Amino acid sequence: MDVLPEFAVLMRRALVDFSTQLEGYRLRCQWAEAYDAVLWMIELAETSPATTPPGHLLPEHILDSQLPSWRLWAYWKPNTERLKLLASCKTENLAIVPELVSLEGPDMITGTEATLREGLVAQYGGAKALLRWKGIMIEVPKGTKEGLRAILKRAARALDTVVAAPDPGSHSMFELFKDLVVARPITAVNLDVLDATFRIRYTSSNDVYNAVREVYNNKDHLGGQHIEALQCLLRCFDDDNSDQLRTIFLQGWLRQGIENCARECQKAVRTHIDHGLSWTKLALEYHNFCTTLKASERHWPLAYQTVRVHSRWPSLEETYTVLEIYEAIQMQRTKTVQGAYPQAVKRDMTGETMLQMRRASTSTYQAGGSKSRHPLEEHIEAYCIDRLFEGASIGYASQRTMTAILHVWESTSKPQADVERRELALLVSNSIPTDFDLRCRCLSEIASGKHMKTPVTFVKDLSNILHQSESESSKAIVALTHLLVERKAFTQCWKDLLYAWLEQQSEPRHGKDLNVLEYSLQTMKVAEWFSFMKNIETLFADRAHNYSETRPVPQILQPDLLIQVEQLSRFSSSLIRLETFMGDDCDSVRCLLSCNLRLDNACLINLAFATPGTVESCIKLYDANLGYLDLPGPAKPRMTIVSVAILLGIDVEVYSTDMWDSKLAEATKFWQGIEDEILQEATRLESLQKALKKKDPRGTRALLQELGIPSNSLLDDEILDLPAGIIDVVERIDEDQVEIGFPLNTLTELQRGAMGIPQGANSLLLRLSIYSIDDASPSFCLHFNNDKNLVTLKHNPWRCSQDSRAPHRDFCTTPQTAFVWQLNLFLHTQLRSGTVGIGTLHQLVKKKIGEMGHACISCGVSHNAKNVQLRRATPCNILSCARLWYQLPLDVRIPEIRTDTFAVDAMLTAVHAAAMSG
Repeated sequence: MDVLPEFAVLMRRALVDFSTQLEGYRLRCQWAEAYDAVLWMIELAETSPATTPPGHLLPEHILDSQLPSWRLWAYWKPNTERLKLLASCKTENLAIVPELVSLEGPDMITGTEATLREGLVAQYGGAKALLRWKGIMIEVPKGTKEGLRAILKRAARALDTVVAAPDPGSHSMFELFKDLVVARPITAVNLDVLDATFRIRYTSSNDVYNAVREVYNNKDHLGGQHIEALQCLLRCFDDDNSDQLRTIFLQGWLRQGIENCARECQKAVRTHIDHGLSWTKLALEYHNFCTTLKASERHWPLAYQTVRVHSRWPSLEETYTVLEIYEAIQMQRTKTVQGAYPQAVKRDMTGETMLQMRRASTSTYQAGGSKSRHPLEEHIEAYCIDRLFEGASIGYASQRTMTAILHVWESTSKPQADVERRELALLVSNSIPTDFDLRCRCLSEIASGKHMKTPVTFVKDLSNILHQSESESSKAIVALTHLLVERKAFTQCWKDLLYAWLEQQSEPRHGKDLNVLEYSLQTMKVAEWFSFMKNIETLFADRAHNYSETRPVPQILQPDLLIQVEQLSRFSSSLIRLETFMGDDCDSVRCLLSCNLRLDNACLINLAFATPGTVESCIKLYDANLGYLDLPGPAKPRMTIVSVAILLGIDVEVYSTDMWDSKLAEATKFWQGIEDEILQEATRLESLQKALKKKDPRGTRALLQELGIPSNSLLDDEILDLPAGIIDVVERIDEDQVEIGFPLNTLTELQRGAMGIPQGANSLLLRLSIYSIDDASPSFCLHFNNDKNLVTLKHNPWRCSQDSRAPHRDFCTTPQTAFVWQLNLFLHTQLRSGTVGIGTLHQLVKKKIGEMGHACISCGVSHNAKNVQLRRATPCNILSCARLWYQLPLDVRIPEIRTDTFAVDAMLTAVHAAAMSG
């Protein structure tokens, strides 16, 4: 070696580089690459002679002098198949289990074993039941080396299984492995759970890994929120390879958790029902859970078989049907007249699909109270409580109603669902809120369908009439009357429905809607009105002697009225001619048809022979009676007419001039309430406009321009809402851009130098682009106040969308420093969601500037060193964070290279001394 000094130098440098490479492989746990690199060492050690003749220089001698650790690598005897398997694993997964992966490397503990795992076993003294090595805890069975070796081998085999797992299911399998092996001490029990779970076949609909992880992690706190995981676990018990899994989980704690889950689910469904919230998905989940639990009872030990399903437990088909009816009711409430009838719950629907469909009318019920509810809703809720929870016994009316509506759904399901008849059944049930006997008869008629085919459009016509009855009852009565008369055959239930509507109109009304008699007089001509009255009388002729005091006769069927109509019908020709002469809007004809007996022959004869003055006075009385504001003419004639009106019993109001002030005050008070309502509506529309701008700025702006409504931009609205302390540092730059200033005077000179803040920079400027009209993602860039050409600079900001990567390189024009680089990562994380406001962002950035040294410079995780003054930000102990940081240029990571000449001189002196010393 002394003869060839150049060779010695080259050999020394090569071995130093090789040693550095091996150390890098070891730190990154890249064992496959490391094994390929040291394979020649292993072969050299195996072929090395036992003795060396004097004067001979072997490669082993050079390695012993220059690379003493080579024998550790030479003694390394790993499982090469496992190394290849680990090399194919994702880097982010291996970063979570570095301690387990490092056990596959060379023995750095004793230096004599085949792997680090064997070295760890060899140095174990058996003093403790729990062995801690780096970041993992191991529970050693029986405190022996054999127990430690066995449990480490089991953990390695489990890791092999996780790494080799194909997609789908690999992610959830790794999460289970992480929770049981990485986050917890490695115990034989946890490995038993892993082995038992790995034997179960994974399917997308039965994620056994997530189910076991959720149940096992919460085994002491199982409840209603774990219903899906428990149900999945119960289904796994039916697997052919689930013997070991059942042995582990079929314990008392699981039975207690299942009972807690069932009890909380029952309470949740009842609470939702009581408060008018959507409950169908919860009920279906509870039914499926109990059905699955009952099916798995054969696996349970006898001591834990406590599930009891009562005799009235509904089948899955029946439950789906009941919930389908309930969902159809909710959807029908929101259906428009032109829209198609929405499809309700299907047999093959998943819980997620039902969750998307169950929005129908919860808000309508809460706003309108019980009056807006469909009568079937209460019956369905009572039915489900009785069948699913074995609650209070269901009432007779609810039982009959549910039997009838279920019969309708069953009879209209094949060969395909008859949507029209189902819709008709719901409408009929809604129009008969109290008479359940009539409701059940109508539903039975719809279910049979034998009298529903003539005419062909009968079902559709009847549905339209029932829709109409919700808003125009009189018009619906007229339409139903015509429909029943036109039918060749009809059942009694539809006549009873029509009669029930007539009875409802006889009850005290809370509005100014016209009853059917008034409506017919207002809308029908003479011939049509006589025909309608004749049809009404014919339809209910059989009820003429069945009236009672408890059920009074409807107004339109009063015997006196029918007799008068019959008498008037003899003069129908004269009335038709009078109608033709007077026109369609003829009050006199309506008066005659309404049978006002006070208008008799004597009145008409006296009026015919009256003087013109008398006729004029009568006309004035008639006008005043119809509601004119005041009687015209001088005071004396006016008072004379008023006296005559009082004598005749006609109510006429006469106002003096002094009373107009009070009337104006009354009108002002009346319109004041309307004005307040208009202002409230304007405030509501303004808040709605702001919400629409946040959701769709471009569409909202186009809509407002089309309607001619002036409006501020969403950015203007947010700036106006900023508090005084923040609005002073926010400046509007463009239509969708603002500039926010952050003072840097709180940072010391040491902090500024450590983070690379340039000299003379007193503030940091954040240029932010949000609420873009073209729906672009938020963007930003950072500058110091002393940057060159800052006013005329053409900016190149960084876009922050959901799928955008973090800014690890320079952008815009500000030179990259540790301070700017760390803030860029932080701002990208905050803005990529697109929901943070200017005020919130200002507070977050201001707080971040004051705590730069206390968080990881890459991922932002706190160092948990609040009581320590840290002037320089550093990466955390995660390998990927350190790698990301060390990829930056040296002058960014160590700003003192450019600013601190003494530090640079010291580093260069140290490097020179190291180089000279060899």
